[in-house]
Amino acid sequence: MDLVAQGNLDEGIAELEVAYDTLPHPNVLYNIGRAYAEAGRYEDAIEYFERYIES
Repeated sequence: MDLVAQGNLDEGIAELEVAYDTLPHPNVLYNIGRAYAEAGRYEDAIEYFERYIES
């Protein structure tokens, strides 16, 4: 989340996706959704928020 907070959204999203692959936890899905929303990628954000809700 540090990269996302610094505005490095693409790098931050990639880092979060690796983190989720390593340790799948619902909170990571939520954070990926937030990062996509902040990047204006709302379709991707919705996908991750839905996965978060379903988990």
